[in-house]
Amino acid sequence: MQKKLGLKAFDIKNSNAHLASRIAERQLRDKMMLSLPDRQSMINCQNNTINVSLISPFPDELNRINELIEKQDIDSIVARYPVRESSILTNLAKGLRFSSREDYERAALTRVGADKNLQSTLREKFGALTSFLQDEICSI
Repeated sequence: MQKKLGLKAFDIKNSNAHLASRIAERQLRDKMMLSLPDRQSMINCQNNTINVSLISPFPDELNRINELIEKQDIDSIVARYPVRESSILTNLAKGLRFSSREDYERAALTRVGADKNLQSTLREKFGALTSFLQDEICSI
């Protein structure tokens, strides 16, 4: 039931297009940086013009996120896309009947702090981030 509730949040305000565009933007930026000449190439080149041609990864990214939504694969969506930069977490919190996203996050951290098995599972998944997670849990 919670997975379906979480996926309903994707239907609000075109979050799928927003998230796909954020990933596509990062990919374009990386490709652009790799396409720029290095210093020695600029020194050796007599031409003042630098041409870069890139194909937008947005359509492929939008198809990918839409397929993940169709499969109801919320784990892959959260792993690949910057959901914190969208309204998804706020909508999810409201759907779970929390008064705010902050209340939802606080409840999640409290739950992690109280459940040793959950802590162990998260440590395995997040590796080096566990020290940060431990600091967050202790600050509640």
